[in-house]
Amino acid sequence: MPEASARPLVEVTVDVRFLRRDLTVRASVDMREHMRRERLGRAGKRLGGLDLLRRLASLPLGLSVAEPAWIREVTGGPSVLGPCLDLSRPGFVTRVVAPPADPLAIAVRASRWDSGLRAACVMAQYGPCSVVIRGKEGDIAWVAAQADFWGVGLISAAGNRDPEEIVRPAPHLPRRYSGASWLFAETVYGAAAPGINTMGGSQRRPSL
Repeated sequence: MPEASARPLVEVTVDVRFLRRDLTVRASVDMREHMRRERLGRAGKRLGGLDLLRRLASLPLGLSVAEPAWIREVTGGPSVLGPCLDLSRPGFVTRVVAPPADPLAIAVRASRWDSGLRAACVMAQYGPCSVVIRGKEGDIAWVAAQADFWGVGLISAAGNRDPEEIVRPAPHLPRRYSGASWLFAETVYGAAAPGINTMGGSQRRPSL
């Protein structure tokens, strides 16, 4: 997404649970943001809930703007907003925090195609999404046609075989972060952070 451009990135793959769904996510972590949070003692920690992240997403990154009314409504005040905003100029704020991760591929693990498709259609708003089917599907051609129609990828992982990509997911169009997509980025970052070092690397691996 646009806010991650021109920043040092490290690619990671982690298992996360989001919206009551078990996922494997490949993402690029913004190392500049990660190191900034390390200095603040907040590496791997979520900044806040959906409401706060939605409000932060409405502010431009790195630009001073007039202080919005909601600043005074945040529970915890400076202790909560300190890692997120520069409040040193009276009457103005500057957002200094950025979403820490950009999802590159999302895999929904499912035993059946119908339940996997429903979950993938929800998760596709956050990045390119595929369904990983562990069980057997009777008419794989029909399942593949459905996946292609909905823009969802299909990966077969039945039995002891290596996962096989049958249908590639549709591209995810870059856009501004919403509160919900920022919350997903925080969740992925929280799972990835323990395996990241500042030299740029991660030992985490997926469990498809």
